[in-house]
Amino acid sequence: MNLLIPEEIMFEIFSWLPVKSLLRFKCSTKFCFEPEEKKFKVFSRYKERHWVFTLGIDESWRENKNISFAIPYFKPSVCISGVIYQLINGAIAAIDIKSEKCETIALWNSSHESPNYYELIEVKGKLEVIDYRKWVGGYLDLWILEQTPQRKWERHIIRLPSIWNPMKPGFVSSVMSRDGEIVFVVIFKSGGACLCYDVTRKSWRELKIMGLPKENYIKGIYSYVESLVSLG
Repeated sequence: MNLLIPEEIMFEIFSWLPVKSLLRFKCSTKFCFEPEEKKFKVFSRYKERHWVFTLGIDESWRENKNISFAIPYFKPSVCISGVIYQLINGAIAAIDIKSEKCETIALWNSSHESPNYYELIEVKGKLEVIDYRKWVGGYLDLWILEQTPQRKWERHIIRLPSIWNPMKPGFVSSVMSRDGEIVFVVIFKSGGACLCYDVTRKSWRELKIMGLPKENYIKGIYSYVESLVSLG
């Protein structure tokens, strides 16, 4: 039986929870770290209004009136140098954690395409977007946002090994590893695979994973980093 809890009850529960318990609700909120002031903040959207909670400081949620449009906090995002980047239709929302203000960054094309084929990652401190639509054509598009006032996108092409060209994946997810590789988890009809791409050397390798379930269903891939920053 599926149990649907009303938003107002969930929001009230969040306000009661201690910090460590609150961090578990990543599906409903967005957690991030502000490196300059070394603060953890939680961003959420409730009843068409945006809210923010500073861990260890705030005693209750504060309404954030700096954001005037809907942001799907439940979808994947990336946090780089104190800014949360989140895909929305036709653009990327950039939330400055310190000021709690938000702006939009236009994509390289002017059409309002669905972001379902795109994935945000961080590569060497830069925001990059992977476009998976050309996989069956033998390559991926990697779009890099240049850190200039004009914020132009630079296109890079990632060539796929010929053995993977004809195989259309049912699911692809990626993350940047600590070793400077882009790690892809790909689900083919024949099973799952973990593929690593070295951005500098432009080379591929396959990472063997033992003990995968028979159905080879993988929801996503994450990079885990230890943190010694106090949560208050």
